[in-house]
Amino acid sequence: MTPNSRFLVSLFFLLIIPFGVMAEDSQVVEENGQHLISDSLVVESLRYIDSISAIHTIESSKIAETLLNDLLSKPISNKNLAYQAISQKLVLLQNLSRHTDAIDFLNKLILEGYRDPEIYVGLAKEYHFNNEYSKSISSSQEAILSFQKKGNLQGVADATNYLIVTYGELGMFDEAREYFNKNLKLCNKIGYNIGLISAYQEYGESYVFNNPDLSFELLKKGKEIAKSISEAKSCQISIYLIRYYINTNKISSAKSAVKEFLLKCTEGKIRVSNVYTLMAHIYSLENNIDSTIFYNNLALDLRKQSGNGKMIANSYLNLSGNYLAKNEVIKANQYLDKAESIVLRIKDPNMLLTYYKGRERYYEFIKDYKTAYLFSQKEIEQSKIMTNKRHHSVLAKLNTSFEIQQKNVLLERELENRKAKIRLFIFILILVLLLSSGAYLIYLYRKNKFSYLKLVNKTINIEEKLSISDKERYKFQAVFEYSVTGILVLDKNGTIQYANRKSKELLDSRDESHFLCIPFADFFEGENKISVEEALLNVFMENKAVNGFKVQLINKKSLHWLDISCAPLVFKEDDDNVLVTLIDVTQEVINIGREQEQKQELQTLINSVTESILFIQRNGKIKALNKTAKSRLGLKNKDLIGASYFDIIPKAVRKKRIRMFDKVVLEKKPLIELEMIGNNNNLVSMYPNINAAGKVDYVSEFVQDITERRIAEERIDNLKQRVLRSQMNPHFIFNSLTSIQSFVIRNDAAMASQYLNSFARLIRLILESSRHDYISLKSEIDILNYYLEIQKMRYSDNFVFSFEIDPALDIERIKIPPMLAQPFIENSIEHGIQHLEKKGELNIKFVKEENHLMVELRDNGIGREASSKMNKGNIFASKSLSTEIVNDRLLALNKYSKDIISYNIIDLKGEKNEAIGTQVIISIPIDYF
Repeated sequence: MTPNSRFLVSLFFLLIIPFGVMAEDSQVVEENGQHLISDSLVVESLRYIDSISAIHTIESSKIAETLLNDLLSKPISNKNLAYQAISQKLVLLQNLSRHTDAIDFLNKLILEGYRDPEIYVGLAKEYHFNNEYSKSISSSQEAILSFQKKGNLQGVADATNYLIVTYGELGMFDEAREYFNKNLKLCNKIGYNIGLISAYQEYGESYVFNNPDLSFELLKKGKEIAKSISEAKSCQISIYLIRYYINTNKISSAKSAVKEFLLKCTEGKIRVSNVYTLMAHIYSLENNIDSTIFYNNLALDLRKQSGNGKMIANSYLNLSGNYLAKNEVIKANQYLDKAESIVLRIKDPNMLLTYYKGRERYYEFIKDYKTAYLFSQKEIEQSKIMTNKRHHSVLAKLNTSFEIQQKNVLLERELENRKAKIRLFIFILILVLLLSSGAYLIYLYRKNKFSYLKLVNKTINIEEKLSISDKERYKFQAVFEYSVTGILVLDKNGTIQYANRKSKELLDSRDESHFLCIPFADFFEGENKISVEEALLNVFMENKAVNGFKVQLINKKSLHWLDISCAPLVFKEDDDNVLVTLIDVTQEVINIGREQEQKQELQTLINSVTESILFIQRNGKIKALNKTAKSRLGLKNKDLIGASYFDIIPKAVRKKRIRMFDKVVLEKKPLIELEMIGNNNNLVSMYPNINAAGKVDYVSEFVQDITERRIAEERIDNLKQRVLRSQMNPHFIFNSLTSIQSFVIRNDAAMASQYLNSFARLIRLILESSRHDYISLKSEIDILNYYLEIQKMRYSDNFVFSFEIDPALDIERIKIPPMLAQPFIENSIEHGIQHLEKKGELNIKFVKEENHLMVELRDNGIGREASSKMNKGNIFASKSLSTEIVNDRLLALNKYSKDIISYNIIDLKGEKNEAIGTQVIISIPIDYF
């Protein structure tokens, strides 16, 4: 059934159900003057609402919510069914990421008299999602008390596990450990294995980043217990273990864990989709893009079935990045468009940032730098919003941590007291919180000409009321000390009383004695110092926080940009303090500066380059152009802007450029072509600019005259090849003349005469080939034959040679660069065969393989390794100049070819791994024939 048809069916039932309910008067029960809905009607309604929710569309979710609201507005006689309806509504809001609505819904239920502990557990989770950690912990503790009153120890264990999660995220590992140990004892005592597994899981998750190895051990222990008890829990823990393997670069273990998961864990679409995404990430680390796309598509299919919009958008963005890596820009853009429709609707901050990054990379890839710049600005703006949110989140965690330290001792007593004492304590706690909050409203200041204003009236001793013990102070300090944000506490004069590690690192001071009691503002200079002093003064005068101002810090090492926030803080009756947080935003500021510089450089570049640059609208009219383009078109600016581009350009190029333009607009892909008009060469590039609707609104054209450059480069390379060939000829001739001289010295006139005749014929062939860039394969074989005859005489017939020629080769017509194989043959004889105690053998084979001519040289010499050892340390050993010349020749030859000449040298080994010779394979593409 398609989504549209599902929606129509849903709408039909939505219209029909009220009439069905009205018709079933027998299912409405009257009790104490109230009309209660019967159990059967509630069950039927919940079953129907569940089927509507399972369609997983925006429309179906709205229908399901409307029906649930209607159902919950009526008195339900069965309490269990009422809670089932509440649970269904909560799941619906969670799936839609509407956490604030979920909090309001649950609090409304509590006011209406629903005091079930599961309500408080739900509140704890929703407050956690909203970074309201103090309220999350309070709700968890309320759930624990409620479960204890009911005697439900399994519920106590479940609520305690959620406390472990929250304390772990706050970085309060002592508290997390304390509750973990308590829960181990409780779960073992009552035999609650599911709670035991969850305790290991939640405590293990809390150490994922701070102590990965400990996290791994805890999760592994939890999984071992879960194997025989709960497959679902085992699968859930497996996902965290896979992430551990990836984070610690144990890719092989990660793959094995994924395969094990997919074999055993088939339930839970979102869970399985997350593992598919992890597998895609593993393959992306190995640059296996096709496999990455395959697994991201599997994840997308499951997420579509689940209807989770955030997860679906995540998969779309992943696939967009994958296709961009494959240079498939159309598909990349299609997936970005799909993600956009979801991301802009749900407005999740992280998803927005990822989406803007994806758009920026896409437009940068297609060289639409203007649009890429616009999205980079959106990315920076979103990053700023998230930085501020992180800043507030850090402060929320610190405030929560501080509050928690005060409550721990009192909570222990509270758990032991009777109902009356519990109510009394709650009243006192609320009173203390009200007094501490109201204290800020009744502070009055009077001005002092030479110092900051002093607090004139204190209404309460905060330290005594909150019972801060030395142990609690230590815990409070520990929270600050290991924070990733720089944190300082200043006194009323602005001097530093406490600074954590991160702030010392940012301010470049490790020595406590030279750091404390220094005015914080003195770390800055000029206007930056004034900004800091004004902020601190405002905190004392107005007793309000100053958030998120940026200043520049220059120390002996480098320059930093810091994002600073200040807030009032009270410890003792006679002291005013300021809490200062520092966040390093240097890279963010640098990036903004770079982008502005790049924009300026781009504007300057357009008017200064020697290329013609034009922006052509879809109707063919010129939108904008640079100075070079104006000069080449030979018209004034007023006659060019708005004119039809294809009517202005010469007829010789008009047809081809119209074809290029139409193709770029149709396919939405860049196009680059070489344009040759007579003796002139142009490189023409066209790039589409795709708007938000996915249509091309204009095309950027770049025309570069490469005539002179190409001619010059080809002339230089031709000269270079001739020089290289001329180097090779005297190299060979020198060796040959040396051999003739040795025959004369030995008085071997006959051999000298035969040598001279062969040498003369060879020289004629070499001189003839030197005048040409390419010679026939037959001529090359003749040269090599004479060359080998001479070498054979030179080395007193201590080797034999042979030629093998593939009948499929037309040796008269095939053309190759001259003397490519000769240097390798020379090396084979000089460094391999001549050192043999037996007869040497050299085989030269010419074969055709697909579109290549393969030249195979094989000898039975001593091998490269033995030759290298013989020549090591011998200053008279000959250095092979010929191989160096060949490499230089190939660099020049391959420069203008789409396929290249290459060679490979293979060391031949026997059964006992001994050297039995060397093989050289030269591959020459047919393009050279």
